[in-house]
Amino acid sequence: MKKSVLIASLALAVFSATGAAIQSVAPANAQVVATQGVKVHEIDLKGAMNVRDLGGYRTTDGKTIKRGRIIRSASLANLTKADQQKLTRTCNLKYDVDLRTPMEMKAAPDPTMAGVDFIKDPVFKNVNTSSNQTITDKTMEQGYTNFVTTKQARTAYHNLFTTLLNNKGNSAVLYHCSAGKDRAGAGTIFILSALGVKKLTIVDDYLATKGVYEKHYAQLKKSGASQKELQTVKALEDVKPAYINATYSAVKKHYGTMDNFLNKGLRVSNTDIAKLRAMYLK
Repeated sequence: MKKSVLIASLALAVFSATGAAIQSVAPANAQVVATQGVKVHEIDLKGAMNVRDLGGYRTTDGKTIKRGRIIRSASLANLTKADQQKLTRTCNLKYDVDLRTPMEMKAAPDPTMAGVDFIKDPVFKNVNTSSNQTITDKTMEQGYTNFVTTKQARTAYHNLFTTLLNNKGNSAVLYHCSAGKDRAGAGTIFILSALGVKKLTIVDDYLATKGVYEKHYAQLKKSGASQKELQTVKALEDVKPAYINATYSAVKKHYGTMDNFLNKGLRVSNTDIAKLRAMYLK
């Protein structure tokens, strides 16, 4: 097996009980991606993909998320020096919250950036790297359910909110996993919900990731990946409404409403939410 395929095979872990992971490839150069009614502001970095500023989204009460304050991303392991300077100087990055497993962090560590606090915040403890399990939509939906139902995940997202609350001035908080769509995607659902963004916009933001990974899939195919490996990659890199709906369904089943989940599941109080809105909305 070629090295690039082997790396992807190991990193694209079984998602049923833990989470999905992929290796980073160069992002598209587009700064703004139009999707179903939303504009996604992409931060162009050479060594990371799916790096997006949540600023610009409108809330149900007519306010807007401030630009340059909350950033979601895929793996940062391959950042160039120029990328790091862009994040620290242009984006004023203060916190790098890593949602990956300890194994992923060790295999592809984030670079140390001057003035940036690195926070280990694993959503799942381990990743199953078995190459024999078939990844299906049902597998992925179970993973998205686990974001709500597992204590480890809820603790990680509580910690992410704590970091957002501790952020000072006009600094930025960046949170990421490996692909920037599953664990980081769930974090985005919860953050945007807390800030008062409507569900349709949140779903559109999630679906905007579709297409980001087409280049990665094409690269693996060109490198000689087997059909089974390509099927696994496609399953783990895809974004579908059914996946995000599994998270919403789990919230409804176990907590009734998103507000209850934020309060009771993630231990983010109404006072915390009011503070977040004062900090990040205009």
